[in-house]
This record gives sequence, structure tokens and C-alpha cells, in this order.
Amino acid sequence: MFIQKKLENFLIRKGFQIFNPSLLSFKEQVKICSKASYFIGFSGAGCSNCIFLPNDAKKIIFFN
Repeated sequence: MFIQKKLENFLIRKGFQIFNPSLLSFKEQVKICSKASYFIGFSGAGCSNCIFLPNDAKKIIFFN
């Protein structure tokens, strides 16, 4: 968890917006992901939102 928090803080400083899919409705998740230029996250269920990304969106997924 410590590494994840450090990554979040770094990304916020670089201008990225952090969101937790489990706190949003399905409709809100689709809306956010469909407009994203980048998707950075840890492997798991939240990464299933990648299917809603635009074709040219960049994806970075961390696996344990």
C-alpha cells in the first residue's frame, strides 16, 4: 500500500486525476474512462475499465 500511495502522490503532482472505481457507479466509471488519455493502475478488477478507453489512450498496468 505504501508504494501505491507514493505513486498516487507522484501522479497528482504531475497533473493526473486519481479515481477509485469502487466508489463510483458503473455509468460514472464509463464516462471518466471514455475521456481518458492515460490509464495507470494496479492489476485487478479496476483495470477492466480499460475496455472503455479511447483507442489512442496509453495504458500502464502494474502487476505484483
